Amino acid sequence: LSSKVVLLVKGIVSDGESKQPIGGAIKGTDNATGEVVSEQEANSADGQFLVVLPRGKNYNITVTSPGYLFYSDNFSLPKEGQFEEFEK
Repeated sequence: LSSKVVLLVKGIVSDGESKQPIGGAIKGTDNATGEVVSEQEANSADGQFLVVLPRGKNYNITVTSPGYLFYSDNFSLPKEGQFEEFEK
């Protein structure tokens, strides 16, 4: 993938109260087709994750971790544009 046609979503999965990093499963799904385009685990030691999404589609990113409520966010990416980095 060319760095000019993607969105890079990075962040840290953490406990909402203590703010301590936790592990978690991150899934990126194409909202139009339901196809999973990215599936990975956040680092359990520091909670860090990195998801790369191609432009031109609408995606849902879902984060789950045992014992916690899930987190979900949508990203609508126009086909035109440059490399972007989004921190969550």
